[in-house]
Amino acid sequence: MGRVPVGDAGGVGLGSDGWVERDDLLDLIHGGDGGLPLSGGRADKRADRLLAGRIREVHSASGGAYGSPRVTAELRGEGFRVNEKRVARV
Repeated sequence: MGRVPVGDAGGVGLGSDGWVERDDLLDLIHGGDGGLPLSGGRADKRADRLLAGRIREVHSASGGAYGSPRVTAELRGEGFRVNEKRVARV
């Protein structure tokens, strides 16, 4: 539980203040509907934009030192099910 920073959520409706509930973000990224009516490609893009915000936060918090392997490890430690390829792509 709790809120996590997602930076600019890319106009996806969540995190308009730069923060989103951790469980909502995990549901969206892991394929749960999270109470959202989107599915398929639009939902994937929305999840990627939210994940991108969290990736930027982790990268910035490291002073720009963390690359995709370390960012992936950090996100996994927070409960995200992501792999390095997705972190690098997003």
